[in-house]
Amino acid sequence: AEQVRIIESDGDAAQIRVDLVRQAREQVDVAYFIYDDDEAGLVGFYLLREAARSGRTVRLLVDWQWNQVALPMMRYLTTEGIQIRLYHPFHLFKPLRWTRRMHDKLVLVDGEHLLLGGRNIENVYFGFGERQYLDRDIYVHGNVAEVAQIYFDDLWNSDHVDEPVLGEPTTLELDTLRARIDGAPDILAKLRIVDLDRPRDWSSEGRVVNDVRFLHDTLIGKRKSPGIAADLELVLGATRREIAIESPYL
Repeated sequence: AEQVRIIESDGDAAQIRVDLVRQAREQVDVAYFIYDDDEAGLVGFYLLREAARSGRTVRLLVDWQWNQVALPMMRYLTTEGIQIRLYHPFHLFKPLRWTRRMHDKLVLVDGEHLLLGGRNIENVYFGFGERQYLDRDIYVHGNVAEVAQIYFDDLWNSDHVDEPVLGEPTTLELDTLRARIDGAPDILAKLRIVDLDRPRDWSSEGRVVNDVRFLHDTLIGKRKSPGIAADLELVLGATRREIAIESPYL
């Protein structure tokens, strides 16, 4: 059985990300469609950097087209031990990839904890900024995280992703970016949406369910057979009483 929890509020969405990364024992894997270099992004970098500094494996996968993290920042993060790869970077002779983007928004910790949903890493997804979005996440603790881990590993090791060409950072650049990320706890204190001193055990607060499935597109070729559309059709066809769907796109 898996333990499942719907993450409704902006505050809980921020808190669970902080807690999961800080409580990781061995590995943190993060994949996002959009990762912005704003306050939310800096806090994320701080958490990932501290995890990497403590000896945990940290991997960050971002869609190339919608990546908002500047090259100097990526250069600095790699010097701190964070592995970074970009999905479908521009290639003149691969036009079919220009419009095929990675919309994943997930956090995987130790192959046991899975958080995914509609939130990218950007101020507007956590209740602050010039505009605000309404989103939800789902947190799952259990065996389905192992399936998601296989998917992430396959994508990470596929020819659909590449390491960014970064070059060598300068000492001034490293010092400047280090200072920016060092200020992340002050950002959290000012925003008052996360408590760094009171981590929660999210796996103890979920609802126990018998069956959770992780559906995803294929990595190779057009689409897997029978395809995710057929997967969803089977789910719909097996519904006996009620089904709830939430999506920004229809």
